[in-house]
Amino acid sequence: MKWLDRLQHRFANVPLIAYGLAATSFINRMGGTAKLFMALYLREALGLDLATVGVLLSIYGAGLLAGSFLVSVLTDWFSARKLMLWSLLGSALGLVILCGVTTVPTLAVALLFGGLVDGGYRPAMQRVMMQSCEPLVRIHAQSLQRVAVNLGFGMGGLVGGWFAEFDYRYVFVADAATSIAAAVFLQWAFTRADERAPVQATPAKIADERWPYSDVPFITFMLACLLLATIYAQSESTMTNYLREYFSLSPKWIGATFALNGLMVAVLQIPLTLRTEFWPQRWTMMAGAATLTLGFAILPLGAGLGETACILMAMLSTAIYTTGEMLLMPPQLALVMQRADAGRAGHYLALYNGIWGGRTMLAPLLGNTVYDRFGGDAVWLLCAVLGALALLLQYRAIGKMQQTQIKPNTV
Repeated sequence: MKWLDRLQHRFANVPLIAYGLAATSFINRMGGTAKLFMALYLREALGLDLATVGVLLSIYGAGLLAGSFLVSVLTDWFSARKLMLWSLLGSALGLVILCGVTTVPTLAVALLFGGLVDGGYRPAMQRVMMQSCEPLVRIHAQSLQRVAVNLGFGMGGLVGGWFAEFDYRYVFVADAATSIAAAVFLQWAFTRADERAPVQATPAKIADERWPYSDVPFITFMLACLLLATIYAQSESTMTNYLREYFSLSPKWIGATFALNGLMVAVLQIPLTLRTEFWPQRWTMMAGAATLTLGFAILPLGAGLGETACILMAMLSTAIYTTGEMLLMPPQLALVMQRADAGRAGHYLALYNGIWGGRTMLAPLLGNTVYDRFGGDAVWLLCAVLGALALLLQYRAIGKMQQTQIKPNTV
């Protein structure tokens, strides 16, 4: 009962629209496993080699990077709410197109378009959150968002794995249907929510604000984020084929690992955030980055073991990197938003979302190239090296950012 009272107290100031955003993300992510099964679809259903798979996934990542960056900047000038709606509808269209193309050139065009529209949802949602939530409640709103996303993701992982046993295209259709449903619900939520006046700077005000591109501690922090995003994105690209080939797992069990990731976040993210919200921000993110890296680095220990041992190792790896993800992500975004409050918010969010959106461009190309040339185990050794470098950069960057924190402009 005390825990529930504490939970109610901490979330009392979270505005109604934040719950609408979370519900929208839940609906959208219930079918949002199409891209996670894309590597298997290209490899098994279409018979493409690993190098081609890596290139195609990187093209999707390039679209995701461009869409994330562009929409983040556009939120300085256009309604973030409308941009969210158009991104959801565009995503549904892109998934329908993917169902009907099979040649490499047409797949490249379809994946590029899909990346562009998919990339716009997250930054537009984050800008609505910034405009609607006071700084002190953003980490709670972000935790709520992550619970909704991962609860939907967990359910989608199970359903997607089941659909993939029959036909991978069923996964695309389910994803498109949930994107449309999410857009319909979001429009309803916007009309019902008690909306606040948008907190957007005017062009004259923006001219006096600090550019993130000259904010050296922030750029260093973004480099650390890029390395961590590259590691994390292996779960969406090389890890599926690795579990299939080295662990001999069926799509159903691979889907179960995605489900474990999503359900862990859904159940544990809010309690973990409440437990750690007063920890030093730097050390919470350092623990998260180290644990995330460890989860991937241990994968070679399971290769060649029996079926049960392989399943357990895959689940253990997922549980470890998910714990790191839960520790890392909410304070990471909260720190970016805090920095963005005193600068050109759209550009700050553009860099951050460009990093996490662009992970699907760099990570598949890097991971699949290493996989193809040196074997699957080499990918996880590379992740360990990248993680160590990210820890060093992140530690230094957070310290500098805390020393040079910019006070927000007052309107």
